[in-house]
Amino acid sequence: LDYSDAGLLASQGQNLYLIKDSARTLLTDQLDSDAIFLADGRVAAILQSESGNQLAIFAESAPQIIPTESAPQSIHPSLDPNHLYWSADDQTFVTLLSDLTSTALPFTGQPASAADRKMAFMDRDAEGKNQLTLVNGEETQVIPIFGNRLVHMEWSPDGSTLAVSAANVSEYSGLTLASKLYFISWPASVDKVLELTDETIERHIWSPDGKSILIVTRKIVGAEFQLRFSVLDAAAQTQIPALGFDWLSEEYLLLQSMFWIP
Repeated sequence: LDYSDAGLLASQGQNLYLIKDSARTLLTDQLDSDAIFLADGRVAAILQSESGNQLAIFAESAPQIIPTESAPQSIHPSLDPNHLYWSADDQTFVTLLSDLTSTALPFTGQPASAADRKMAFMDRDAEGKNQLTLVNGEETQVIPIFGNRLVHMEWSPDGSTLAVSAANVSEYSGLTLASKLYFISWPASVDKVLELTDETIERHIWSPDGKSILIVTRKIVGAEFQLRFSVLDAAAQTQIPALGFDWLSEEYLLLQSMFWIP
């Protein structure tokens, strides 16, 4: 589910485990869906209860329940050391970790938060096209983005660059026609890093130092499925030839969680 210096989070059914140095600790047997590490090493998770889903933080003692007016549905990973971001009923909330008070954010769409509290929200405009809203304190910028689907977006570790993978998907066949990767920085700098038409971007993830980015693409090669793992130099925006590999299979390859471990 998640990885940090504090260990590895894994689940089996409703059991949530913290794994560190080959030792496995059961945190809860009431896991509903998401669980992530906070920047300080604590764990936030959505738990099941008789009254509905609950948001909880695990430290050394018993889980601390965060009071919420809406039942949480998802938790969003963030490097922000002071806040927890989560969603319920298509609304994004931010919880201040010092007093566990929560506030609804006045933006819609899929969120991504940076270590310095900049945020991004990907939604669609009236024509169904991707539309990105950048938020920096009280200032906002709305940027039209290629395509009609968000694949993935993630801020660099220092919060300076937002990597956005977007795709144009046929409304008739459901097939991806093209996909692109952008580097976006405040207030409105947009660099197209990669454009693909014969393969699709599946995922990307920053290196811990923010100098490189791993990109995973999918392609059909004859009767086989191919996943390609490539590493780009973030500053030069070029592939590092010595790094990367391919997976080939006659069966569909499903990519789930992915972590960059130093």
